Amino acid sequence: MTNCTDSRVAYSPVEVAKMLGVSHDTLHRWWKRGEGPPRLKVGGRVLVPKQALEEWLKEQATLPGNP
Repeated sequence: MTNCTDSRVAYSPVEVAKMLGVSHDTLHRWWKRGEGPPRLKVGGRVLVPKQALEEWLKEQATLPGNP
């Protein structure tokens, strides 16, 4: 998902959507329903903290045999 040399602490919604393989609209739809990776607003910009995205992805993982 992320590059080990990536020193950024947050990503834009467009970057997150691309990483997740979903559209920007889908990401915003998730947020509107209270779903998706955590986000924050900084100076009018929406950002997704890198650590929060990684933790959210771990929470979404399912084990074989579990729905």
